[in-house]
Amino acid sequence: MWQVVFTEPNGKRRRRHFSKKEAAEKYHKAILTQAKIAGTSGLVMDSEARAEYFAAKRALEGVPLMTAVRHYLKHRPIGAAATPLPEALGQFISEKKRLGRAERTVAALRNTLEQFLAETEARRCCDFTREAVTKYLDSLDVEPGTIKNHRRRLSAFGSWMVRRQIIPDNPVRHIEPPTVDLRPPRVLTPAQASLVMAKAADYVDGTFATTFAIALFAGLRRGEIERLSWDAVHLDGEPVIRVSLGKLRGRRSVRVVPICDALLSWLKWGRARGHPLVKMSSNSAKIRKAVTWQTDITRHSWISYRLALVKDEAQVAREAGNSPDMIYRHYFQLVSEKEAAKYFAIFAP
Repeated sequence: MWQVVFTEPNGKRRRRHFSKKEAAEKYHKAILTQAKIAGTSGLVMDSEARAEYFAAKRALEGVPLMTAVRHYLKHRPIGAAATPLPEALGQFISEKKRLGRAERTVAALRNTLEQFLAETEARRCCDFTREAVTKYLDSLDVEPGTIKNHRRRLSAFGSWMVRRQIIPDNPVRHIEPPTVDLRPPRVLTPAQASLVMAKAADYVDGTFATTFAIALFAGLRRGEIERLSWDAVHLDGEPVIRVSLGKLRGRRSVRVVPICDALLSWLKWGRARGHPLVKMSSNSAKIRKAVTWQTDITRHSWISYRLALVKDEAQVAREAGNSPDMIYRHYFQLVSEKEAAKYFAIFAP
């Protein structure tokens, strides 16, 4: 019986027995060759290295060590993934501006991303993980619809980083969006709309009046009102507002919104006083406080009353820039024709 005694990398002494001398010598030579290639450290580890090795093995719970090593090498934060998150955010916002995205859209993206940076420990692009985004969204004390908007903006940023090969995957895609309760849109009653316009006519010499009149009696979106100028407002002949929709299928497109008699009276009233067509300011909140306000309530009101008056979903859809199906599902029979007549009879003083 022949015996080869050696020490394993974990420090344990081992003995191998062989019935033939030739086999024992062959195994002994193989051990010596390994020692020459790897050095003595390849066969023997100090106590600290051994402790670290076995701690890693326990943490991996059966996963082969080289599998973990290969995973780390694939995902380690080197190169672009190690880019500071604020730097990537700045590049993302700059690109959106360069591509001509609406100021309101860019501002919303910036606000959400800066809030994410402030509320989390994410500092590098590789820190933009599902865990970090989920923790941020869970911390928001807002309605599900608002959380959904934050998720959408964070996802846009994640997709942008994927396209630039900064991170391998957009983690927001793996976060389920919240369920939003789609309740019928709330509208202003004719009495409430009249109160808003009375307040607008009195406040700061009526400088906000035409802005509120366009919102209430033409149903334009906030961003459309912000971009509106007198060049798009035609008061002669058949009065209309031509709302630019940007480019659709490569061609410049607009939609035409009729100017009702009430709106015409307010536009002429404001222009006679030298007021701007549009005035956007936080000071207008004092006018909105005249009633219980909510986002898009002026647009919801105009579509509802317009549909009750003309009774044609396709026509209102063209004027509002929506689909006929959406107009029918959300606004059909929400208000009466009698109420619509009162709504569109709110004239300038």
